[in-house]
Amino acid sequence: MSYESQVKRVCPLRHSSATSDPRWDSERVPNHSLDYGSWEGIIPEGDYGAGAVAIWDEGEYGVADGDAEEQWKRGSLSFELRGRILKGAFSLVRMSQGETGKEWLLIKRKDRYARGDWKLRSVLTPQKLSQLKKERPPCPME
Repeated sequence: MSYESQVKRVCPLRHSSATSDPRWDSERVPNHSLDYGSWEGIIPEGDYGAGAVAIWDEGEYGVADGDAEEQWKRGSLSFELRGRILKGAFSLVRMSQGETGKEWLLIKRKDRYARGDWKLRSVLTPQKLSQLKKERPPCPME
C-alpha cells in the first residue's frame, strides 16, 4: 500500500509515493495532470500504478522558507499543510543514501499539531473498496 502526496506546482501535480512504513520514506513518481487530483478508482493490473486509489486527505498548503522551486532543486522543501487530517509544518528531504537517489523522506516538524501517538490509517476499508470502479485515470501521466 502507498500514500501519495500531491503538491501542485504551476500545472502538473508533483507526486511522491510514501509506503505505509511509519518512517514515511517516499520516492518520486511521474507527474500527474490536475484532472487526477480528485479521481478515485482501481487502476487495472498491468497499468502503471495498478491498484486502489482513494483520496485520504485534502486541503491547502503554503511553502515556508522562500521559493519552492529553489528548495525542490536543493532537495529540501519546507511547507505547511492545512488539511482535514494532516496539519502543520512538514519537510520533504531528498535522501542522499537512498538506493536510486530519488527517495525522499517526509518529516513532520514539531509544532502544535505534532503528536507522538499519531498513527497512519488507511481509508481503504472494505466498504470504500466496494465503491471504487475499476477504470483508468482520466489522464495520462508524464
